[in-house]
Amino acid sequence: MPPHPSLSHPAQQQQIAARVAVVTPVTPARWGRMNSLEMLCHLTEAFRLVLKERPTSRRRSLLRNAAGRYLALRSPLPWAHGYPTLPALDMKRTGVPDVGFEDKRNELVALLVRFSAATPQELLAEHPIFGPMTFEEWMIWGYRHTDHHLRQFGC
Repeated sequence: MPPHPSLSHPAQQQQIAARVAVVTPVTPARWGRMNSLEMLCHLTEAFRLVLKERPTSRRRSLLRNAAGRYLALRSPLPWAHGYPTLPALDMKRTGVPDVGFEDKRNELVALLVRFSAATPQELLAEHPIFGPMTFEEWMIWGYRHTDHHLRQFGC
């Protein structure tokens, strides 16, 4: 296994996709305010943002430096619960699109594949919270962010 889980590794990509596949409309959250459909929408919109398919904005953050990025991406510690997301990715604020659960789940898996196959030029140069990111850091972020929310739902 590589030192840091990453969506650049096909086996870890497949593992994440398999975990997404077991999320159901009634899978309960272990923490937080989102339901399972909102979580799928949140992850979908986050990947669309990183793939430059939707606008983004920067946010002040104590993590917006090399030390914060290192802690968030390379530390073996799980991400904290309850860290506020960007307003554009807050599904309680923006609302959930009128789509079927399975359609949204399939869209997320397709975006995971597209994100994993992207070139560095196809991704944002800066994370809205963590600041400038390398391609390797984006792939680690993709894994960690998705893993964090799948753990939120016990998947």
